[in-house]
Amino acid sequence: MNQVVSDTGPIISLENLKDGFPFARRLFDQILIPESVLQELADGLGISKQKYLETFGVTDLLLPINVEMKETDVNPSLAPAETEAIALAVRRGLPLLIEETFGRKFAKQQGLLISGVAGLVIKAKRSGLIDEAEATQKLAQLYAGGRINKKIYSELTNLIKNSAP
Repeated sequence: MNQVVSDTGPIISLENLKDGFPFARRLFDQILIPESVLQELADGLGISKQKYLETFGVTDLLLPINVEMKETDVNPSLAPAETEAIALAVRRGLPLLIEETFGRKFAKQQGLLISGVAGLVIKAKRSGLIDEAEATQKLAQLYAGGRINKKIYSELTNLIKNSAP
């Protein structure tokens, strides 16, 4: 089973992409998230956790996990949900979807393989799951939604245009 752990930010990015969750299903069988991540997502929309899963049709894709935190897991510079996502990825030996800069740096220090949704777009393009047009469209949506900055958008669109299928 192809699994990944995610922090809140990448899930919000998937929400904002046209067909974001179907895109994620093409890459992963399950996305494990701490319960606190699901709570943040639901709170952001003012709905219950179950309603969130049902609204986006992801009851089988997003798997909420109760993460028991140890004192050594806590990093005061990170949000609790972010810390829990990193701890879950470390414990399960899974890659982590994370977008916040300091969180990415800390996750790398923990030895994790990390990516954001923009990185998933590049991975999907390189593996032939999506074509250049779809990859460019998804990056444009991430940029328009404020999920990636202009520099990253420009670099990644150039990478797509200059890479083999």
